Amino acid sequence: MFLAIFKYLKNISISINRFWELVLMKILELVNRFPPSIGGSQHYAFKIGQALAKLGHTVDVATTRSLSPGDSRGIGVGGVSWRNRYPNLQGKSESEGLTIYRFSPSFEAYTYLFTPGLKKWVRPNRSNYDIIHAHGYTFLEPQYALVSKGQKPALVLSGHDLTQPHKNPLLSLSLRLHNATLGRRLVDHYDSFIAHTPENVADYRRLGVENGQITVIPSGIDADRFEMALADKPRGRTELLFVGRLVAYKGAQYLIEAMPAILQKLPEAHATIVGEDQGYGAYLRRRVAELNLRTAVTFTGRVDEVELIRYYQDAHFFVFPSINEGFGLVVLQAIMAGCYPILAEAKALKYLLADIGGTPLAMTSVSTIAQQIATIVLASSPRDLSAQVSQMQKKVRADYAWPAIAQKYQSLFEDLLRTTDSKGY
Repeated sequence: MFLAIFKYLKNISISINRFWELVLMKILELVNRFPPSIGGSQHYAFKIGQALAKLGHTVDVATTRSLSPGDSRGIGVGGVSWRNRYPNLQGKSESEGLTIYRFSPSFEAYTYLFTPGLKKWVRPNRSNYDIIHAHGYTFLEPQYALVSKGQKPALVLSGHDLTQPHKNPLLSLSLRLHNATLGRRLVDHYDSFIAHTPENVADYRRLGVENGQITVIPSGIDADRFEMALADKPRGRTELLFVGRLVAYKGAQYLIEAMPAILQKLPEAHATIVGEDQGYGAYLRRRVAELNLRTAVTFTGRVDEVELIRYYQDAHFFVFPSINEGFGLVVLQAIMAGCYPILAEAKALKYLLADIGGTPLAMTSVSTIAQQIATIVLASSPRDLSAQVSQMQKKVRADYAWPAIAQKYQSLFEDLLRTTDSKGY
């Protein structure tokens, strides 16, 4: 009898220990750039890492010292750089529950950052983690974590950049080569793939990922930090806002082209374009000058989050005609700040339009897109749109706040570890 009781208690103890092993995990976020760098994948890695840490998990980050394309020696989206210009950030630091390891890139080739120190660190340390969550399909960093499927750690990829709309034949060729080589390795070795929208599921399927390996988890937002009602916006002039890097596919040019028609009916209207110039800014400023819009359009450059929130909260319309968004986090931010969204009916933005709301833009010619923007802005006052924006905000808060997103990741990671454990690895 005593032996039976002892075995029973021993089994309970083993079960409890195994429970905590599953629930409290050690997670590595692997990403090519990290805040203070500004961008979608680095923001996502920071926020999901922070949210998982708040659930009690140990979360480390392995990244580079680069803060933006072109600050490393090599060839980036803005052209050739002959020297390294990234800051000498601490190699190891702590921030909001995360331990961050940074390494210096030696060379940049478009989306590839060659960082031998990062690779050298990840390879021997990867077995210390239960989960490695890598960010970026066309980046090199996810390659450093490769192990055989089913072995510890479980490998999870968030492919924020799954497809790129390259009109340049050389860049299109380079993407096809990546798909056939390094991309193929990711598909063959990673255990699970995160799609931010159903559109991303199709992207993964085209790359050969099995349906059972794909989980749809949207991006998240600090809802309280951005929230403002459209009815509480400053009255007077109509303010339009664009937030994004100054590259052609993001679409700031369409807002500029729409301004003359808007100003004919709303002479006090103003457009603010927020974002870092990555090679397209000179053209945009030239068009502003040619259209005599110097007082009607403001370029802010890169701004911090405090300034960004202020621009959101001053704006009535958020115009974002981007044709290639992996998710569109800025749309959620704008909605929570009380902006009515006018979005390209393309890629992930098409999903957000269907799930949350807003007005779609048919992405045809420059003049047609500009005319659509002007028509939408002139057809309704911001006050008429208040009820719609309020409903959108409720949807965003319920489905896209970071605590809810973190719970989805936690469930996925636990399922992956259970699957690995059941196979005896």
